[in-house]
Amino acid sequence: MYEWTDEQKKTLFDEPKLKPDSEYPDWLWTEDFLTDINSINIESIEPGTDLYWKKFEALEKQYNDLYFAWHEEYRENQLPPLHELEFKSHFPNVEIKPRAKSLKNRIIKSAPYASQ
Repeated sequence: MYEWTDEQKKTLFDEPKLKPDSEYPDWLWTEDFLTDINSINIESIEPGTDLYWKKFEALEKQYNDLYFAWHEEYRENQLPPLHELEFKSHFPNVEIKPRAKSLKNRIIKSAPYASQ
């Protein structure tokens, strides 16, 4: 087993020596660096500030992790998103033609949201 020399013990295991504040970088003393975002209530932060948006993003991530987490036990979560699926016809020799313009216009008139 490795043994430490007295000199190594003295340099490695001594308490760190603190320097004056002027020898440390300025960002170390800023409020954003010293603030624990998790302990702050978002209602107590002024809206529009950087701290507010950092807290907002942290809450949004926490919400998404809780409600939209991908759990392995659900089979649906292993499927690709719907926009990536390709549907196959049961009739491979039949070509699917695009809708006629007149039919498309009637659909849009009856359901305006269908054009979006």
